[in-house]
Amino acid sequence: DCACHHVIVKEDMGHLHGVVSSHDLVSAFCHHDMWKHHPKFPHMFAAADAEDPSLTLVRDIMKNRDRVFTCPPTGTMRSALKILLVTQQNSLLVVDEAGIYGFVTPRDAVKAYAEVESSDVPLAAWLSARPSSMEQRTIAAHARVAEAAELMTKHEVDHLVVLIPGGSEAVGVLSSLDVVLHTKARAPLLRSLPS
Repeated sequence: DCACHHVIVKEDMGHLHGVVSSHDLVSAFCHHDMWKHHPKFPHMFAAADAEDPSLTLVRDIMKNRDRVFTCPPTGTMRSALKILLVTQQNSLLVVDEAGIYGFVTPRDAVKAYAEVESSDVPLAAWLSARPSSMEQRTIAAHARVAEAAELMTKHEVDHLVVLIPGGSEAVGVLSSLDVVLHTKARAPLLRSLPS
């Protein structure tokens, strides 16, 4: 299977309707309130082998920290964007031995180029000037997937840094695409859609 973040929606006659993103799908399909009372799919966010299907955890579907690319806070947006392009990833943790400063996505890079005059501004300076806080973009590894979907929808973000329970150490990243792919695995309706 090929995973992508955007899908073009067309009619049978080829007329373009628009573009649907993985974030759109999280907002539509993955909002916990929608599924918890659904008669056919009450356990949408459950792991396929879970004894109690309502308890699937973020750590079960996240991208582990060792698979997430990083950049130091002294790096620039230019260097972060190069890493994103070369690795073909959609998020990059900004970290050093002192901890997490945040993360950068392609959407963030576009915002940065629109907001600052130079692409050589250190990432730490750019991240500290952002209006959204890291609390809106973090979740504990032991949180339920449904909680992550709700957080993404509420704060309109596509990526969350996953932290050790009760701490500030990053153990991974969860994307809206991870949630959508997990949901597809759980829902017969979504599994039946062509790839």
